[in-house]
Amino acid sequence: NGWGMSAADDDLDGDLDLVTSTALFQNMGEDSGHWLQVRVVGDVSSNFAGIGATVMVIAGQQRWIRSVEGGSAQGNQNSLTTHFGLGEVTEVDAIEVTFIGGGLVRYEGPIDVNQRLKLTESGQLNPLVQP
Repeated sequence: NGWGMSAADDDLDGDLDLVTSTALFQNMGEDSGHWLQVRVVGDVSSNFAGIGATVMVIAGQQRWIRSVEGGSAQGNQNSLTTHFGLGEVTEVDAIEVTFIGGGLVRYEGPIDVNQRLKLTESGQLNPLVQP
């Protein structure tokens, strides 16, 4: 069953892997398109983890929406970094984040894909440095 299963980019290769209470399943499939990962940080009036924020990635007429979740089932926690599979899209026009306590913040592009970004409630957009 799916109890205790979480999704995250464990190996930082741009695709989602699955972690269960007993095993790590790394996605070893071939690359199937472009991606963008966004970590939001509340640094004004929202919680620091960004839980409850909604992230929208905009490219032309296309829109992708993800929510930052505090947990999605019993015994698990998905990554706080949202993942967007963008297919053939090579550049993003904007990213909009609606923070739970601070309203809408828009980050204007063009923004390159195939990278990890940290976006703060105070309006900063920076590459996300992973350990």
